[in-house]
Amino acid sequence: MGGLELNAIRMAVWLKDAGHPIAFIARANTAIYRRAEMLTLVDKTTTLAASRSMLWQLVKILRKNRFHTLFVHTSRDMRRAVIANLLTFNRTRLVFVQHMQIGVKKRDWLHTWFFRHLKAWITPLPYLATQVRTMTHFDQKRIFEIPFGIELKPLVRKKPCRTHARLRLHLPVAPIIVGIIGRFDRQKNQTLLIEAASALIAEGYPIHVLLVGENTLDDHADYETQLRLAARAAGVESSVHFRPFTDDTTTIYAALDVFVLTSQAETFGMVTAEAMAAGLPIVATQSGGTPEIVRDHRTGLLFQPNDADDLVASLRILLDFPELRRRFAQAAAQDARQRFSHKKYIAELDAVIDKIA
Repeated sequence: MGGLELNAIRMAVWLKDAGHPIAFIARANTAIYRRAEMLTLVDKTTTLAASRSMLWQLVKILRKNRFHTLFVHTSRDMRRAVIANLLTFNRTRLVFVQHMQIGVKKRDWLHTWFFRHLKAWITPLPYLATQVRTMTHFDQKRIFEIPFGIELKPLVRKKPCRTHARLRLHLPVAPIIVGIIGRFDRQKNQTLLIEAASALIAEGYPIHVLLVGENTLDDHADYETQLRLAARAAGVESSVHFRPFTDDTTTIYAALDVFVLTSQAETFGMVTAEAMAAGLPIVATQSGGTPEIVRDHRTGLLFQPNDADDLVASLRILLDFPELRRRFAQAAAQDARQRFSHKKYIAELDAVIDKIA
């Protein structure tokens, strides 16, 4: 599952924990459905069969249930929800949760008609809110900026010491380890970190790389193999460590000295916010929503996308000045805990639900 699916699951779990009756609507036999089923969020009455029209199934679900609010997380689902809700006499308040950037203007009559039927639009960062205001005709009074939340307790109180974390992951204990958690995907651009690390190793820096993840589903390019070949070609194969994706990200963060984000453009990097909360300095691309998550020269350093030299320079600064690493790490942890707490997230969602009641 990607970040969008995980965020939808987290929202449902946290709303349920906060006392809201939850019905999670998902298509059967998908990754998100299996995760929701494991967390007892779905049942037969809210399951969409893959072999039937999702629109008419949604109409039946809305007819059988009197939902107060329906959160929709993709544009396609939003369009289905608007039509289904109209066919059931607008009994449910529709809220769109934005996960992606708006690529092109959506000020035409058709998009405007769909958007008119939404009670609220939730967006996680200011730059995305600006896109909604400038690229749609959506009512600005019904746009709410609410950053996605993260659970702080596991990242703060359950984090093992660095040595223990590295031994658990079968990593070398002594060197500086920088790393990324995320799908192995060309857009994530992990080869850039391998290139930068190889340059620093050639300069004599004791740096290792940890890459945690798995290939994007149905990606026949097999980017993980490309990454392994890149490390071998650069002569740093023994310094680049691959580990499969795990739910135990706390141990991953504990094993790192620096978290690196090399994505060409990340709308909202959940792993970046988590790494900050775990007390890691960040080196990340100056693109997408990242500059609104990482405060340059306060909680980390930003570098130009696809610029290996700029990434090398940023990493070199943190390698040369361990005190700066510690200062960024402390500031990142404090900033993340203030801005991205899941309790704050749910409180702000509650406020939206009350407002559109």
